[in-house]
Amino acid sequence: MIKISDYKLAESLLRAVCGQKKVDFLDLEIQFDNDEGLKNSILTIPETKNLGQTMFKIVSLYMKNMNDISGTKCIAPRERHSILIYIASLLRNYVYSNDSFPEAKSDDLNLSRLYQRQFVWTMMKDVICPLTSTPLRNMRIVSGGSAHIDIAKFYDEGEAEEGSYPFIFMNTDIENDVIKNVFVLIEAIKAHGLCPVKTINDILHSPQKEQFMGLVTIAFVDDEKIDQFLSVVCSVLQIGDETSSLRVVRPDNEGVKMAQSMDSSMMWWYLGIMEKMLQPARGTDWSVHEALEAPVKEFWDKVERVKEERGSESVPFNMLLRLKSDEHKTDTSHTLEHILGSDRIW
Repeated sequence: MIKISDYKLAESLLRAVCGQKKVDFLDLEIQFDNDEGLKNSILTIPETKNLGQTMFKIVSLYMKNMNDISGTKCIAPRERHSILIYIASLLRNYVYSNDSFPEAKSDDLNLSRLYQRQFVWTMMKDVICPLTSTPLRNMRIVSGGSAHIDIAKFYDEGEAEEGSYPFIFMNTDIENDVIKNVFVLIEAIKAHGLCPVKTINDILHSPQKEQFMGLVTIAFVDDEKIDQFLSVVCSVLQIGDETSSLRVVRPDNEGVKMAQSMDSSMMWWYLGIMEKMLQPARGTDWSVHEALEAPVKEFWDKVERVKEERGSESVPFNMLLRLKSDEHKTDTSHTLEHILGSDRIW
C-alpha cells in the first residue's frame, strides 16, 4: 500500500501547510488510476511522466480536498491557488537543475556503490559511523527513473523481490544533485540500521556539528545550495527549523588580494602605469621582428659560409647546433641577475 509518507518531499510540504492552517495532517493512501480525486480517504492520481509531476499531483489533490479531509473550512480557493503556485515553483527548483543535460540521461538502470556518492560517503565515513560506532557499509545503489518511487529509497534484503540483495534506489527523475544527496544520505543512514531523525538531530546538537557543517560547505560551496540542503534536511526529517543557526557566514573576499586589486578607489591611476609597464610583453608586435632580424640574418650567413667551405647544399644538424651554441657564450664574470636584467619589464 502506497501512502503520502512514501513521498517525503510532498509530505513535508503538506505538513507545513497543515501546520500553518492549524489542522492535522492525514497520511492518506494513494492509488494510481485514470480517475482523479478523493474517494473513501484514498487519493486517486492519474499516471504521470516523472516523479516531479507525481509529487505536485499529490500536493495539489490533497489541498484541493483539504477542507473535506480536515473537516473544517481551513483554506479558501484564492489562497489555495497562491500556495500551489509557490509550491510548484519550489518543486521545480528542487527537481530540475541548470547543471544537468537531458541528453545524458539513460533509460536503463545504472549500478554503482555508495562510495561513488562522494558527499554521502564522506559524511557516513567521517561523521555518522564514528559518532554512532556503526560499521561502514559500501551499499549498492541502483539508479533509474520512476514516477512511483521516491527520490531515494532503501530496500532491505529480499524486500524488492525474493532473493534480492539490499540496495538504495536513487531516482534519476530528480536532476538537482543537492536534493539527491539529501535523500541518499537519509536512506544510507537507514541502511546502517540507524534512525535518520535521531542521528541528524544528535549531530546538530553535538560538537560534531562543526564537522558536519564543514563537509556541507566544502561539498556545495554556494550559499544558496547550502541553505537548500539544510532546509530540506530539516523539513523532511521534521527536526525543527535549524537552518537559521546553521547558516555559514563568510566575509565577501575581505582581505583577499585579487589581480590588480586596489585598496582605494583613488589609486585608479596606478592601473595605467601597470599597463604601460606590461605593454612590451603583450603579444607580438613589429619591434620584436626588428630586434630579432639582425641576429637571425647573422646566423644564416654563417650557415651559408659553412656550406661553401664544405661544398655541399646542406649542413648536418649537429653543426647547426654548434653554430647556434657559439652565439650564447656568456661572460662568466657576470651574475645571472645581471645577465637577465636587460630582459626584465620592471
